[in-house]
Amino acid sequence: MAAPSSALTTHCNIWGATDVVDLHLFSRFDIIQRPFSGDERILRIKHNDPESLLLSLRLDDLNSAVLKRIGYILRQNTTLKELFISCHPTRPVSAFWLCVGIQMNRSIKELSMSDVRLGSPTQLTIFGDFVAENTSLEKLKLCRCQLGPDDINCISEHLMRCSTNTLKELDLSDNIRIGHNNNLDKLFQALTMKGVKCLNLSGNILVGESMDSLRRLLERNDSMIEELDLSRNCISAETADQLISSLKNNIKLRRFDLGGDQDKSST
Repeated sequence: MAAPSSALTTHCNIWGATDVVDLHLFSRFDIIQRPFSGDERILRIKHNDPESLLLSLRLDDLNSAVLKRIGYILRQNTTLKELFISCHPTRPVSAFWLCVGIQMNRSIKELSMSDVRLGSPTQLTIFGDFVAENTSLEKLKLCRCQLGPDDINCISEHLMRCSTNTLKELDLSDNIRIGHNNNLDKLFQALTMKGVKCLNLSGNILVGESMDSLRRLLERNDSMIEELDLSRNCISAETADQLISSLKNNIKLRRFDLGGDQDKSST
């Protein structure tokens, strides 16, 4: 990689003895414990510093070569607990190399992706391996990731493969392709098997078969869902009443959000 013409360019051994890293590329990395300079922050992640527990990445600030190298570091890391990945809403970027990186990671407890492209079958399979094999994962957020029904089924299948029940919170908000008359039974079966307690499906335009799947979920006496967010789904008053009626035998649900729908009902 040619050396950038920058006063902040430095030779370092993060990626190898001959690589040159432009510290401007790392200006958006955020390890909240201390304000480290760019390459030192990444070195701390690479060397499994126990104080470096959180990493926040803005993908549209980073080129593919840097993302590939960060992916390699994440693959080796054993101490990172929280990873937040985002893009500009109008310029979604593929997180392929980061998915390759976290595929073998077993330490991350909370993963949040916003406005990130996850749609290719290969990328979803790699990401699914992370979901299936990470026995530490407790919170997963995939917001505005352009997920469709096939993508949700793929993630659900991998979730069912997981040997532990650590996942407690799943946020799939604002993936509008999910809810348009699609059967969500496989997703809800996986969530029930794994004892997920908090589910966010807000902003997904849930209609038709999606609502039928939701009613079946709420009627189950083995569901562990305690918090369900269905806000901003344009749910009619009639459909809201049907959902509420399906709760008559549900003893787990404590919070049910229908805010922002046509009929602003809630229980």
